[in-house]
Amino acid sequence: MKNKNKKSSVPGLAKWLLGKVTGGISESKIGDFEEEYFEVLNEKGYLSARFNYWKQLLKTIFILKLVSLFRGVEMLKNYIKVSCRNLVKYKVFSMINISGLAVGMTGCILAFIFVRHELSYDRFHKNLNQIYRITRDWVRNSGDVWRTTSSGHRLAQYLSEDFPEIKNTVRLAPRSVTINHKNILFREKVLYTEPSFFEIFSFSLEAGDRKTILKEPFTGIITRDLGAKYFGKADPVGRVLSISGKDYRITGILDDMPENTHLKKSLLLSFSSFVYGQKDEEIASVYTYIQLRKDSSSEELDSKLHDFSVRHFGEKVASRYKYHLQALKDIHLGSTDIMLDKAITSDIKYSYTYSLIAIFILVIAGTNFVNLSTARVSCRIKEIGVRKVAGAKRIQLIRQFISESVIISSAATSTALIIALLVLPSFNSYTDKNLEINIISDPGLLIFLLSFTIFVGFAAGMYPAYVTSSFSPLDSIKTKRIFSGKGAFIRRSIIVFQFVLSIVFITVTLIIMGQMDFVKKRKLGFDSENVIVVDSMKDRYSHQRLNMIRSELLKNPDIIDISGSFSFPGTYAGISEIFRYTYDNDEVSVKMNLYMGYYDFFKFYNIEVIEGRDFSREIPTDSTEGLILNETAVKKMGLKSPLGTIIRCPNREIQGKVIGVVSDFHHSSLHKKISPTVYKYFNLKFYYSVKVRGRDIPGTIRFLEDKWKEFAPGEIFQCSFLDENIAKQYREDMKTERILSFSSVLAIFIACLGLFGLSLFTGETRKKEIGIRKILGASGIELVGILSSVVIRLVITANIIAWPIAYFLIKIWLESFAYRINIDIWFFIMGGILALLIAAVTISVQTIKAANNNPVNSLRNE
Repeated sequence: MKNKNKKSSVPGLAKWLLGKVTGGISESKIGDFEEEYFEVLNEKGYLSARFNYWKQLLKTIFILKLVSLFRGVEMLKNYIKVSCRNLVKYKVFSMINISGLAVGMTGCILAFIFVRHELSYDRFHKNLNQIYRITRDWVRNSGDVWRTTSSGHRLAQYLSEDFPEIKNTVRLAPRSVTINHKNILFREKVLYTEPSFFEIFSFSLEAGDRKTILKEPFTGIITRDLGAKYFGKADPVGRVLSISGKDYRITGILDDMPENTHLKKSLLLSFSSFVYGQKDEEIASVYTYIQLRKDSSSEELDSKLHDFSVRHFGEKVASRYKYHLQALKDIHLGSTDIMLDKAITSDIKYSYTYSLIAIFILVIAGTNFVNLSTARVSCRIKEIGVRKVAGAKRIQLIRQFISESVIISSAATSTALIIALLVLPSFNSYTDKNLEINIISDPGLLIFLLSFTIFVGFAAGMYPAYVTSSFSPLDSIKTKRIFSGKGAFIRRSIIVFQFVLSIVFITVTLIIMGQMDFVKKRKLGFDSENVIVVDSMKDRYSHQRLNMIRSELLKNPDIIDISGSFSFPGTYAGISEIFRYTYDNDEVSVKMNLYMGYYDFFKFYNIEVIEGRDFSREIPTDSTEGLILNETAVKKMGLKSPLGTIIRCPNREIQGKVIGVVSDFHHSSLHKKISPTVYKYFNLKFYYSVKVRGRDIPGTIRFLEDKWKEFAPGEIFQCSFLDENIAKQYREDMKTERILSFSSVLAIFIACLGLFGLSLFTGETRKKEIGIRKILGASGIELVGILSSVVIRLVITANIIAWPIAYFLIKIWLESFAYRINIDIWFFIMGGILALLIAAVTISVQTIKAANNNPVNSLRNE
């Protein structure tokens, strides 16, 4: 009997599912289902009845969901239609919102493609997580530690022999070479390497055998583009290039290396033809890379490298040179502390800077949107009230306003994409990149834009949607002042927040501009104007011909003087060493810099010799024993009478006598203090310094180049202006100045868009008040003052908040300069006044217009 009752009832689960999934269904429909169930039960039996019931259930669910989907699409179309109508109806507000968001999104798009490119360096290698570069910390006698990447040529062999966890090694030697092709000289950057290069790295060959290529001496592989430069349309394989006086046979074609590799080169040469000539591991000129086996630990291997160094190079060398592993994926953005690194590297701080600035600009634009959206709702109070009275649910109102926000965000993204495409060439030139924007071939960028659009739309529209949907229908119909109190406070807070960020940008930019102006105008202590520096580093014995070259060049009336040095002032501070001398019968050790110069070095650069004399050709011992100190060195050594003092530098096997003291000058940038320096005569490789008249510089450079071909045949003439080399040291600071200047303009532009929109809103909401005041005798100037006073107070409040923030940020930046300007209060006052003026000009048009309206029109019943 029990079993019979079970078969006589409809399936309970199906009946429950019908009610839950469909959101409820009429009793008559459920009754029809049950009636049909019992008919089939009596005619065909239990299983057929249950099967038919489930079939009808699933069919009904499908139809109901299809209807629900259709209704949803219709509702979405309605949302979009209403949103577009409102965008057209409130044109000014819509344009302000779209413009502001578009500017903020443009910054985010550019920051996204830049940061993604920076983070993608070397990520395409299949063995990425097993590839490491050997670095070494060079502990100097002075106690300084120099982190370098160069190592001895034998290191790779020893590592392979000692550590079974190392699967492969490769040596690289990046060099700048001279190519003589058809008697025309070219300078190219090449990479000497081994066949294992293609086993470790995932670079591909267009032609050639990966396993055997680069084995033979004096062979090389070239990219198709570089091959076309030298051989035209002919196949470069089998051709010969004269490189640094040797003939190299091209045995393969290298596919163009990706932009995002730190090893980008167009010409690879066999390492077996690289003349390193090292007999001592302390002399390092190659880079060593290793590939670990998959089950090996880089941390364990790193901890073994000291004992390894002791075994092969001895305790003395191991104590001075400490080897470490650097992951391939960390090279591009993790090598700022490495000296003389020839890899393509960058500073991750730029990725952080671009990202933060883009986010700040977008936050300003987003808060602008929120502010204007909530303000605009006052114009739609009756619409919201009517919708609620007609039965609209709160969730439907929220969807409506979120839809409007997403549509505005979509329009802003489309506009931002167009702006980004237009400014991309300038951005590439500025960042020295070759970035592209192509949403068709770049799904990552497309996903970012879509996600970004939806996120910004929801984030910017959620608060206005929440506020508008919370109104009481009665208050809405009566047009009660809903935005007084808390709403007004939030809008004003947003204005303050926007101007805080804008004033911080402006003030910091003004101080940076002041510091860079200080850098340009500060006297460096030597004469750098119209000085041409000629690189003669390839000519080891150039000093022996200096007198002959000097007499030949001085025949040109546009050349004033010629000198030489290991480096040139303003860009190089010398090598830090420990010097010893006797003072009051005690031997004293002091750390000072060693700087190498030639005869007439101080005279050439107009550096004053304040005591003693300069190096003299007439006194032979000056070239071997003569030493000159700067003022800072004399002070640090505590010498009252420095002339004649014997100074030793054991590390350099230098012992000499002080013959003169020169005035202090800046050896390097103003980021560093003037160091105590010892000057010694130097007669090996150096730079020629040529002081010229400014009347025909191009002609003078052509004359120098012609003479260079006579003096150094087979070498390319390379020259630069000294003041340009000095200015290069401040390239990053100038870049920071330009970034912040541009960001300040964008920030204040977006903030002013918001002010302009809110001035429209203020004029609309206070029309009756303005009309009454005019009837009671208020003048236009008084009304402008009343309407402007609130904004002026808000901008003043923003100044008070922004100044401490700006002071903290700029103080950190200025601390990187040893010589800097004072953080004067006038910078902050100027920034504040500039923000006030911009705000006043922005709202002036609307406030004057509102003040001049006919009061009769203002007092009409709306």
